[in-house]
Amino acid sequence: MAEQIFIGDAPTTEAGKEIRFPSGEVWVALHTCITSHVYPDLPFFPAIAARDAEVLATAINGALDAGSCTKHFDDQTLLEDLGTPKEEVLTAEKYLGWMKRFAVFLQGCGGCRPG
Repeated sequence: MAEQIFIGDAPTTEAGKEIRFPSGEVWVALHTCITSHVYPDLPFFPAIAARDAEVLATAINGALDAGSCTKHFDDQTLLEDLGTPKEEVLTAEKYLGWMKRFAVFLQGCGGCRPG
């Protein structure tokens, strides 16, 4: 899958200008986690208003702090049977890192849209 980009509408931080997921696979994994544990109605290619972006960032950070995202990605990587336990841990950590970056992007984007 191709790279997935979201562009900040009125960025207030450098991180809020844009976020580029290296593949659609990363966005699919994040979207699945968000719709499972944070916000079930998030569209697949969302245009998000400024206030909603802040609320979603706060909710994602709450899920990260509570461990919901960690459990989700750990469970998903086990289901995908990636080979070795080390590969599974690295994949879960990769998705957690992208989830944290997405929350930072949302906090500073002033609303966003797919690029």
